[in-house]
Amino acid sequence: MTLAVVALLVAPLLRKGDGPTGPAAAAHDVEVYRDQLNEVVADEERGLIGAGEAAAARLEIERRLLRAAERASAAAQPVGRGGRTGLIVAGLIVPLVGFGLYANLGTPGLPDQPFASRAGEATAAAATDAKQSAALGELANKLAAKLAEKPDDAEGWTLLGRTYMETGRFAEGAAAYGRAAALSPVDADLKVSEGEALVYAAEGAVTPAARAAMETALKLDPHHPGALFYLGLGIYQSGDKRGAYEAWVKLGRDTPPEAPYLGQIQSRVDAVARELGITPAKFPTAPPPSAPPPAAPVQAPPPVASGAPGPSAADVQAAQQMAPDDRNAMIRSMVQRLADKLAANPADVEGWTRLGRAYGVLGEAKKSAEAWGKAAALAPADPAIKAELAKARAAAGLP
Repeated sequence: MTLAVVALLVAPLLRKGDGPTGPAAAAHDVEVYRDQLNEVVADEERGLIGAGEAAAARLEIERRLLRAAERASAAAQPVGRGGRTGLIVAGLIVPLVGFGLYANLGTPGLPDQPFASRAGEATAAAATDAKQSAALGELANKLAAKLAEKPDDAEGWTLLGRTYMETGRFAEGAAAYGRAAALSPVDADLKVSEGEALVYAAEGAVTPAARAAMETALKLDPHHPGALFYLGLGIYQSGDKRGAYEAWVKLGRDTPPEAPYLGQIQSRVDAVARELGITPAKFPTAPPPSAPPPAAPVQAPPPVASGAPGPSAADVQAAQQMAPDDRNAMIRSMVQRLADKLAANPADVEGWTRLGRAYGVLGEAKKSAEAWGKAAALAPADPAIKAELAKARAAAGLP
């Protein structure tokens, strides 16, 4: 195809003489427009057209005459032998260089991937995801029925809330998290989860109910990063960009450098700074060499309306209260969905740590070690991830 295009481009350069677009044709156009000018003058003198019409006609014909004269002048300058040769050589070198670069840098041996087969893979993946969602939905309904009989089970409501989030039932997830928070009134994470579910249900908007949940969480934990993040988002959505910028900058400065969600805060700060026309604040992304591991993990604010996170170790443990078959099906389905998401987005450090913990609770030591290894590769300076990787490898009997 490349050679065919080059041939079409080079062929006209090899022709000799005046063609239909050569100097003779251009000169003919000039003579025609001059005759038209004379006709306009004659019609005006005979009173066939008015002065205004004659002036407009002359202006249009003179414009066309000028363009025709320029074409005639250009066509009268033939391309020299050296110029024509240079063009031909350039037309041949470009595809040759392209083929050479592709042979060295490309993958010419890669087999074809017809659209039909790729479309089939996408359809199969969508069908698998639909089946998993349907299975989770059915299990969520069973868990909701059990909680109707035992409504004081805070861990059960927490697991139900996360399961609803996995299946996209965000409003029901918010209600389940609200029940769990009412049963555990000192747990700031549950109020943040409730508020976050309300944000998801509102398609990313921080509603008054979501803001109230975050403010309640801050009363329990004034430094909760999730609550601070979403309150900053609410400030931004209210139109106070400067206030949101300052809130996120403060959160970024108070966030440990090894926190996996620091990059998201930095992105928000950068975006608002561009809107304000100011230089954004920058946060360190690597801990000092002698920095000790954090005393306790903190909850990361997940991206707004970007999909629900996978199961945590607490969720897996909470599911132990279910019937064995239902419990195993729910846990496996949630873990598999998280693994599928990480296959599509392998740069999610927090996702790999969550998957490592889930596999650890399931007793799959090798898979847990592999997940922690992925996380460590993405965050090589994080001492907490290094420690978890070492424990997982030891549990799996790996050196």
